[in-house]
Amino acid sequence: MRKIRPPQTAPSNRRRKEKRNTPPWIWALGGFALATALWGLMSVFAGEEDASGGADTKPQATAPAEARAETMAEEETPYEPDEGHLILPEDVQSQAPPSFAELDEPSEKPPAVSVPENLTGLKRTVKGEIRPGDTLSTSFARYDIGIDQAGQVVEALKGVFDFRRARAGNRWEIAFDVRGEIESFTYHYSTLVKYYARMEGEALHGYEITGETQMYVVPVAGTIEENLSTALWKLGESDVLTMKIADIYAWDIDFFSDIQPGDTFRVLVEKHYYNGKFVRYGDVLAALFEGTSMDRRYAFYFQMEDEDRTEYFDADGNSLQKSFLRAPLNTVRVTSKFGFRMHPTLKKYKQHNGVDYGAPRGTPVWAIASGKVLSAGWMGPCGKGVKLKHANHYVSIYCHLSSINVRAGERVAQKKMVGRVGNTGRSTGPHLHFGMMKNGRYINPMKLKYEPGKPVPGKHKDRWQAVRTMLKEKLEAVEIPAFYGPELPPGYEDPTRPPEKRAEKRPKKAKRGKKSKKKGFRPRPEGIKRAPG
Repeated sequence: MRKIRPPQTAPSNRRRKEKRNTPPWIWALGGFALATALWGLMSVFAGEEDASGGADTKPQATAPAEARAETMAEEETPYEPDEGHLILPEDVQSQAPPSFAELDEPSEKPPAVSVPENLTGLKRTVKGEIRPGDTLSTSFARYDIGIDQAGQVVEALKGVFDFRRARAGNRWEIAFDVRGEIESFTYHYSTLVKYYARMEGEALHGYEITGETQMYVVPVAGTIEENLSTALWKLGESDVLTMKIADIYAWDIDFFSDIQPGDTFRVLVEKHYYNGKFVRYGDVLAALFEGTSMDRRYAFYFQMEDEDRTEYFDADGNSLQKSFLRAPLNTVRVTSKFGFRMHPTLKKYKQHNGVDYGAPRGTPVWAIASGKVLSAGWMGPCGKGVKLKHANHYVSIYCHLSSINVRAGERVAQKKMVGRVGNTGRSTGPHLHFGMMKNGRYINPMKLKYEPGKPVPGKHKDRWQAVRTMLKEKLEAVEIPAFYGPELPPGYEDPTRPPEKRAEKRPKKAKRGKKSKKKGFRPRPEGIKRAPG
């Protein structure tokens, strides 16, 4: 049977015309390219013959496959820096961390703009500063440092430093090696504390490095014109020393009612310096207050070695720490005393079983003595309050607090903060109502008899007398200066006394309505005569 093929479509006239009519310039370009290639090959062969000259043209043996593989492996080996330019991890492990002086904070400030990214094969050091609201990663990101590297630093200093304690203004610097990996990290936390991390082996390891200070015993003396804080400020001292002295005499001296203008004071205090710059105060070794309204009040620092305990004693060897504080907060602005009074809210005469101390909202309130918390919470008209039970059947009450820091059943130490001043309950303004009870009856806290402190133990008497004699001679040899420093800056506030909130006087609003005409004598206009009769 004969197979029939399908009919084939004949090419169109248009396609035939396109194949026939190929542009001649295409053929010329192809020929030129072919000639150029042939000319290049001939030049290469001619150059090889000239280079060989009369040398031996014996064919060289082909290198074995193993030799070629070794050669290729050597060529593909990555670049390793010279040991003279890079401290290897094995060498670092045998070295001690740098000293504090080597990590001391540089004087120049870090750049305000970001630095370029790391360049492979080059070392670099980046310096930065923590800004308000920054974390370490956000501070790193400002200088084009990745979050992974911030995580390495945080992990290295874990257990040494918590970066949640980072403060605005702290400076840091990080060093990278030629491979772009962290070589070391330094965090300048304070003048005497630095945190350091470096690469040891395959991980970063962190250290805390502290500086050593030089301590000097410095005398400070002066005359009180307004208060202790003002006198110390004019002598060039800070408010920290004011608070230290106030804490020592918290049981003996009321710095707002006992201290009078013209009273004098002498203090021997430890001062710590670093590189000739004052850093902080140490312990107050001895103090003396003398005035018209009080006798000579001594305070001597004494440490009992076997008991690992330090206290302040007076000239007779009795401890300054007594059973009760003079006041439960750092102010003595009494707004209402103990006894009968006109109640400010009930508008009737009623017994006031306590003392009201005026103070701004948030002022810390202390436990007047060590004891146990009987109740802490809402106490009716007292508002938020705390009631403490002390030895010898004493009970103290603290009312109108804004917040409470203790719980019922908890034991508290003397001068521990139990709450803050507020305006809760039956109150007309921020203040503290402080009450005292003995054997179930209210007593006047301002007439409380303070028992003398415990004396120096007998086994320490001889050493105590030697220390007292030495400190007393040095203290009395201190001269009171007649010249004081500059005047206080505007707006200066005494840190031992919370600022009082004064109500601003508002202008009286004008009464609305028709203005009444003033009645009275009106002068007779000129030229008008008085009417007869």
